Amino acid sequence: MFKNLLLIILIAILLVYSLGSIAESWLDLQFVIDDDRLDSAQTLVAAVAVGAGLVLLGVLLAASLFGVLVLAGGCVVIALLVAGLSVVWPALLLMILVIWLFKDDKDAQQY
Repeated sequence: MFKNLLLIILIAILLVYSLGSIAESWLDLQFVIDDDRLDSAQTLVAAVAVGAGLVLLGVLLAASLFGVLVLAGGCVVIALLVAGLSVVWPALLLMILVIWLFKDDKDAQQY
C-alpha cells in the first residue's frame, strides 16, 4: 500500500511538471508574481487554482440560482393555494356541514 502511494505521488509530480512545461512552451503561458516568473510546475498549480476557483464560483452561482427558483416556485404554489382556499372556503364549509349532517352513525351503534 505504501508503495502504491509513493507511485501515485511520483506520477502526480511528473504529470504536473510535464503539463506545466507543455503549457509554458506551447501556449506561452507564464504567471508572474512580484516580478518573479513562476516555473512550469508553479504555473500549472496556479492555473489549476484559478480553474478550481472559477468552478467553485460557477457552482455557487448555479446553486444560488436554483435556490432562488425553488423559493420562487414555492411562493407561487403557496400563493395559489391560499388564493384558491380563500375563494372556495364557503363551498368547502357547506360540503363539510352537509357530510356531517347526513353521515350515518353506524359506528356508534355497533359498540
